[in-house]
Amino acid sequence: MNLQKFLKEKYPDFSSKEIKRALENGACTVNGRIEIFATKEIDPRKDKITFKPQKFKAQEKLEIKKDHIVFEDDDLLIYNKEAGHACMATEGKKANLHEELKKHFKLRFLEPAHRLDKDTSGLIIFCKKANSLKNMMQAFKDKHIEKTYIAVVDGNWSIAESGSIENYLELEFKKLGMQKWKVAKIRKDQAEKNKQRFKYSKTLYKLIKKTKDASLIELKPQTGRTHQIRIHLSELGYPILGDSLYAKNFKNKKLYSRHLLHAYQLSFKHPLTKQTLMLTAKAPNIFSL
Repeated sequence: MNLQKFLKEKYPDFSSKEIKRALENGACTVNGRIEIFATKEIDPRKDKITFKPQKFKAQEKLEIKKDHIVFEDDDLLIYNKEAGHACMATEGKKANLHEELKKHFKLRFLEPAHRLDKDTSGLIIFCKKANSLKNMMQAFKDKHIEKTYIAVVDGNWSIAESGSIENYLELEFKKLGMQKWKVAKIRKDQAEKNKQRFKYSKTLYKLIKKTKDASLIELKPQTGRTHQIRIHLSELGYPILGDSLYAKNFKNKKLYSRHLLHAYQLSFKHPLTKQTLMLTAKAPNIFSL
């Protein structure tokens, strides 16, 4: 049988939606490893299944909040996105920040210059004009936009306090509207021959603060690959707390309703005025150590 059916029979007070939400938040292990997919085939006679029967609160309705508008003029709208909401329309998720902003401000044209994962909070740039979008996307391509993230990771950071990680990433799987990437175990010369499959990635990191079971890290991605920061921190041995897609075991046993990654700061030149903008968005309280 699949995992969801097994848990539904064992925990009848939980709805199917509540079980799926709990799985996505790392509440279940199969043979000692976190399992997030409800469709996972299991054998209750052989597999050791643990489940923390905790009901996770459903994500609040997506509402546009005035105090989350960090910058706005005739060309740009920069918003501090809350975790749990998609940036763009995706299969099975009707509410998304793009459409809600467009509707709220009655804009004929509004497009994002980049993306954030659904459970990543923080700054995202939307463009109100096609020319502004073209200029901003070119600025991203030319690496003229500096992005700074903060993350709370698992464990007491014990490697160099600052440094970089660079490697090549490749797609591991794509299913049920979700994709997962991994570090490619391949030489540079081999990866360069197949750039469609192997994506060069680089992230700078710096320790901000640490405690016994968690550490706060500042990150500056030098490339813009899907899930790049999440993969790089996991590869270092310090996965982001709450990121059950890229870690199957955590030293910190607290369960989180999201992964603790926040797009904290953006620094770039305005596409029209060429004025240098440095914008910040305070991280939610859950990031406090």
